[in-house]
Amino acid sequence: MFAKRTKSKSRTAATQAADLSTAPAPAAQNDQPAAPSLIDKWLATAKTWLLTGNLVAKLGLVILFIGVAFLLKYVAATITIPIELRLAGVVAADLGLLAWGWRLRTRRREIGLPVQGTAIAILMLVIFGAHQRYDLIPAGVAFGLLVCLTVFTCLLAVLQNAPWLAAFGITGGFACPLLLSTGQGNHIALFSYYALLNAGVFVLAIKRSWQPLNLLGFAFTFVVGTAWGVLRYTPENYPSAQGFLILFFLCYVAISLAFAHQQQARLKNYVDATLVLGTPLLAFGLQVGLVKDKPFGLALSTLALGGFYLATALVLLKRGRERWRVMLEAYAALGVIFGTLAIPFALDARWTSAAWALEGAGFVWLGLRWRRVLVWIFGLLLQFGAGLSFIAAATDLTPYAATSAHLWLGCLLLAASGFAVALSLRKHASESDGLIMLAESFLTLSAIWLLAGCWTEAIVRTGGGALANWLVAGALFTALLLYGVSVRLSWPMARQPALAAQIAGAVALGVVSAPGWSWTTMFEANRDVPLLGVVMLATAAYATAHLARRAQPAQADPAPLDATQSHPTQSHPTFSSAMLLWAGIWWFGPAINIAAGRLIAYLPQDLGSPTARWTALYALGVAATALAAMYLAARLSWPQLRRSAFVCWGMLALVTADILYTLYQTHALPQPASWLAWALLWSSGEFLMVRWSRGGPEMGRGTLKLLHLLRSGGPWLALWPAGAILIDGWLMAPTPDPYDSTQESWLTDAAWSNYLPTWTMMLALVFLLRRSLAGRWPATPLADWYRTRVIPGATTLMVALAVSWNLKHDGGMAPLPYLPLLNPLDLTTGFVLMLGASVLRQLTGPAAADAGLRRSLQQLRLAGLAGAYIWFNLILLRSAAHYLGIDYRLPDLAASQVVQAMLSLVWSASALVLMRLAARRAMRSSWWTGAAMLGVVVLKLFMVDLDNSGSIARVVSFVGVGLLLLLVGYFAPYPKTGQRPPATPPTAPA
Repeated sequence: MFAKRTKSKSRTAATQAADLSTAPAPAAQNDQPAAPSLIDKWLATAKTWLLTGNLVAKLGLVILFIGVAFLLKYVAATITIPIELRLAGVVAADLGLLAWGWRLRTRRREIGLPVQGTAIAILMLVIFGAHQRYDLIPAGVAFGLLVCLTVFTCLLAVLQNAPWLAAFGITGGFACPLLLSTGQGNHIALFSYYALLNAGVFVLAIKRSWQPLNLLGFAFTFVVGTAWGVLRYTPENYPSAQGFLILFFLCYVAISLAFAHQQQARLKNYVDATLVLGTPLLAFGLQVGLVKDKPFGLALSTLALGGFYLATALVLLKRGRERWRVMLEAYAALGVIFGTLAIPFALDARWTSAAWALEGAGFVWLGLRWRRVLVWIFGLLLQFGAGLSFIAAATDLTPYAATSAHLWLGCLLLAASGFAVALSLRKHASESDGLIMLAESFLTLSAIWLLAGCWTEAIVRTGGGALANWLVAGALFTALLLYGVSVRLSWPMARQPALAAQIAGAVALGVVSAPGWSWTTMFEANRDVPLLGVVMLATAAYATAHLARRAQPAQADPAPLDATQSHPTQSHPTFSSAMLLWAGIWWFGPAINIAAGRLIAYLPQDLGSPTARWTALYALGVAATALAAMYLAARLSWPQLRRSAFVCWGMLALVTADILYTLYQTHALPQPASWLAWALLWSSGEFLMVRWSRGGPEMGRGTLKLLHLLRSGGPWLALWPAGAILIDGWLMAPTPDPYDSTQESWLTDAAWSNYLPTWTMMLALVFLLRRSLAGRWPATPLADWYRTRVIPGATTLMVALAVSWNLKHDGGMAPLPYLPLLNPLDLTTGFVLMLGASVLRQLTGPAAADAGLRRSLQQLRLAGLAGAYIWFNLILLRSAAHYLGIDYRLPDLAASQVVQAMLSLVWSASALVLMRLAARRAMRSSWWTGAAMLGVVVLKLFMVDLDNSGSIARVVSFVGVGLLLLLVGYFAPYPKTGQRPPATPPTAPA
């Protein structure tokens, strides 16, 4: 067969070769078939290998494969399979079991449902064991898998309407941690797992009314929870145990409501008594074990439980009384029961009087509603009896016992009951005039009880400054509530005891804190000063001023200053302003002062001394208060509030003066805290000026000029010394006195620290000039004043500085070499001249209508030209001093022959230029000025240069001046009478 195949292959190859030799050339490339792909080649090879070749060899390969399989099996039998693979096998088999149960759901329902439940329980067991016992999967992954499995179980049960499937799966889920427990499990993991299962029960309760499933989850949850609480609970587990108990309680309350909702559609008895009554009883029993050792634990628990059931009953009432009647009655009864239990758990015999007061308020309400006089009179007697009983019980307490007696709660209950009685009496006051007086009396009595409760607790528990703070707080709290009553209930009489309570608080603070209290001390000797009380009094005074401003004289019963006045004093503007001033005194005086002193320790010491840090904090308080007052002035249409800005501006003036004094007198930078205070006050003051007009009338122009001068002048004056100090420090060449103008005290680097800051000052003036021309900030609304007064005055100061420096400084710029015009002194002088020219140009417009001002400006221009020429000569002298090695002193410069020759030539050349220009323009005065300059030169030649015998400088001087005189005579003759400047001939067209 092998030979036959070889012969066939040879014949096939020969045939192909003959075909190829006889075939014509392909007409086109597209007629050739496409080359086979790689996959086709592999398939062809595999087909050839499978259908052709040595079959005996291939059979050997198959047998070898089987042997290798046996080898693998042997290896698998002798090597332990990892737990991961075993669990994976269990999961795979269980998924097959679940799929088989799903296929049986229609043919064999009685088998399919248990099989599905068992499979789901096994999956839960595997997941829980993989996490808890083998630690193969993290808690988050296990949590997610259990959630998905619970949802899947609920979905299967709902789709097949199979409660027992759900019960089977839920039972398996609840039993998993019990079966795998080692006695050392994590209770958080356990109850989190149970929470997931209960979530599934809740979802099923929403979809189906399966009561056995609800009871099954309820039993498992609370039985296991109770067992864990008895055997394993410790006080350290309280937060988690409390959270899980609340979660399970809410879950089964929701399940009972969901079950009732499902049963309504079937017109059945929809109250599951086991869940409705069993849930609060079992939950409360477990709660007792959790909070039995905590103060007021049972009281708060029962109160919360009662409030929850009453709130739920109210919600059911709004959803339909008849639909939820049985549930509503059950929940209301539970709420009343647990609410009633809260009283004996919280109160002892001393507080029974408070309960009498509440009962009395109820009798008053019922008596007035049913028109039973004896009933509401009995209620009033109960009120008085409760008060007397409480006072008698409280007076028998020792000071030590009073601290733990919680007297404030009794006073609060008495105040609440008295207020309720007052409301009831006022509601029915139209039936009897005596009820009005009774209502007002009980309102006052209620306020007294409330104030007594606040003060009693403060007196027995605090002392010193803290006591004063609490006394003020209690009084103002009472006043605030009374004012709220007057507004909300339209009861103006309540403002009288409100004002009385405020006065009582001020008196109490004074009585407690008067010994040793000084308002003027910057730093406290101790922390016993009642800062909070002072702040509250200031706030209360402000609120009183605000209310007095809003009150109208025509009101029937506003809040008077005292009860004997027949007209309200708060409605008078003077009273409002006085109260506002009183609030400002409390606030800007002791309040911010004490607060700043206390906050010093919280600021880094690198900011400066305690005084500087106190200044920064005080400035922050003043600025914040002024900004808030300005905002409220516009918001409330209350212009008087804007006066707080003057406190900010006044402090800005003080801080500015202090900083300038430090810079100019001590030649040192102020402390960082001082800079911070200045920045806060400056920015706040600027904002206050901008916003001033929004809260009332405009500010006077004179006051506004002073504020602008303070705001703009202070920082501008600080630029020079502050910049000099910083540059000196940066160049590391400090001098004892960097502002000394004498040459002896100067070091090589002093020029930088003197001149560079002035550039910043001039840039500030240029910026201010441009903004004033545009009518923009910071010049508005005094742009004209800035252009005509402020900027020219500042420019004059810069000119004076430039003149002084040019006369005394040599323009050195070490460590850099000296360069004419490019050294700091010459650059500074040039900038000053340009600044002066800009200012004069801006003053030309206003001077158009004033002849005297025009003459003054012309004289200033001529002075500027003269100054520029003098500066040019000083540049020559400084250049000679540096390049010729001459000291920059007048005697040394005058003794130099080269300098004398240079001056002669320069002055002569300058005269030539001036006289030539004057001759062309027929300006005789200018020509005479040039002639005078030449006269000075000639005089200098014969009086000074002539003495330099034998020097080339004298030759240069004389020759140069002579030639220049010849040029003047030739090019700049004296202008004739009536001569006019020659007209420029028109340019011929191209």
